[in-house]
Amino acid sequence: MTSYETWIFVRNPFLLIAQKSLKKFYVVVNEHGSRLKASASHPDIHFLSQRFQPVGEAFKKAYRQWRISEDMQRAATLEISQLLDALSKDKLVYWDASIRAKYGSRGHEYTALMGVGKNAFRNGKKDIRIENVIALGKRLKEFAPLAALQIEVEAYGKLLKEARSKQIGSIKEKRDALQSLREQKDQTCMMLYRNVGRLMDIFYDSPRKITDFFPMELIRKPSKKKPEIVELEEEEQEDWLPEGEE
Repeated sequence: MTSYETWIFVRNPFLLIAQKSLKKFYVVVNEHGSRLKASASHPDIHFLSQRFQPVGEAFKKAYRQWRISEDMQRAATLEISQLLDALSKDKLVYWDASIRAKYGSRGHEYTALMGVGKNAFRNGKKDIRIENVIALGKRLKEFAPLAALQIEVEAYGKLLKEARSKQIGSIKEKRDALQSLREQKDQTCMMLYRNVGRLMDIFYDSPRKITDFFPMELIRKPSKKKPEIVELEEEEQEDWLPEGEE
């Protein structure tokens, strides 16, 4: 690292805050916007306030949408997981017992219906397990004595398919929200850094006044925890907006 790269003025401190804690960065953005607005009677501060407001609001909107998308994905993942758990336990046991009661476990009828084995419904990838349920519903149509069971299996296959589609959709929405958040975060960091430069120019003879426009307790001591923006996983996980935000 060359010597000039360690000079404090060539490093954007807001990038570090955003990397370590988006929640704290949200507070910094919100506080900075509010403090600029409160001092907007000063013409130069009014300019900074007007310039920062759309950028800050865009970031906060993206942050909210990301947290909402996380909740939606969690809910969708829980729904499909519960349905598949019920399939592995109660549903499969009942369906298998119903088929055995009518045809026994050694006849060709049972083999035609359950030849894939019960483990095919209990283990493996979600989509394959769901397709096995749908296929069983179709095979049961050839066995009139099990008409009631066929209706139940077919309905459960449809329920599983819809829940899985919802989960896949929620994963895409979260990925899109995360990409938007990353973009807005970068733009907001740059605008905050630009504002520091303008404030230094405005208050060149009394630089401590610059600190009036930022929550310094968050800027000087950024969180040491791991970054909040991580690669998206299919099944995941805080509290979300800072207190006082809606």
